Amino acid sequence: MSGPVSAAKPTITAVGNVSCAITGKVKIDPPLKNTNTAPSTVTGKLKGTCTGSTESGVTPSKVKIGLSLATTGPGTCNGLATPTSDPFTLSLAWKGSGGKINPSTATLKGFVVTAVPDFGFDLPNPNASNPKSTVTGSYAGTNNATAHAHIDVPDTTKCDSQNGKPAKGIKKIAILPGSNLNIS
Repeated sequence: MSGPVSAAKPTITAVGNVSCAITGKVKIDPPLKNTNTAPSTVTGKLKGTCTGSTESGVTPSKVKIGLSLATTGPGTCNGLATPTSDPFTLSLAWKGSGGKINPSTATLKGFVVTAVPDFGFDLPNPNASNPKSTVTGSYAGTNNATAHAHIDVPDTTKCDSQNGKPAKGIKKIAILPGSNLNIS
């Protein structure tokens, strides 16, 4: 006699929508200083819990995000407050309940600074000449991806030399609870 046969969990390329509460850290190299003349590279590792469309019995539940940005202008502390259209690239690895979800890649074109009390950045920059984001893989949908990064305000005294000592610069920025990623 044979036992009951269980159905294999499906692997899908999701086409619906997803919304995630995210946190993590980004690293900046070289560190942001007001004397920088070279561009900076920003990399980050974020994670979050998600909700979204259920497709073929699979619902998104978690995400791991690799983030990268190479600035075209000098990596200065003043640049943190200056809107840009330099593109952020996100590599998204999804976890789903009821099955597996294929990964996604998203490009969000730049950021704008948001005000206190939720200080941080909104992506993409709606004022850029081409603010539309692009998404490939799961959740490609209408290429509508947005994110808000609520950040721990960095210590900007590290941007300039202090008491004759060279500037240390801003090396890391924490992405705090209250941050989110939405793709539809």
